Amino acid sequence: PSVNVVKAAPDTIKQAKNVVSVTKNKTYTKKQLKKKGKSFQIKTKSKNKGKVTYKSSSKYVKVSKKGKVTISRKAKKGTYKIKVTVAAKGNYGKCVKYIKIRVK
Repeated sequence: PSVNVVKAAPDTIKQAKNVVSVTKNKTYTKKQLKKKGKSFQIKTKSKNKGKVTYKSSSKYVKVSKKGKVTISRKAKKGTYKIKVTVAAKGNYGKCVKYIKIRVK
């Protein structure tokens, strides 16, 4: 007897959109930073609970691994960005958000 082998089409799983919310943008005046810098904690929520990493665009704005932002009192006027990346995990893909800090 002959046997017919039927190849099944591979299942395709569509990657779900990772929804991430982060701390709102912040604005400080030069006068507020004059005596001592400011600091705040970045709050991040994501559907996938993936690893969160932070990266600052300036030497005047430092971000710890845990998301604590410290703005130097020497920060010049301008806009600084912090890149918040949530790694892909499970069925959710990688997501990148930016927080803007403005010194005026």
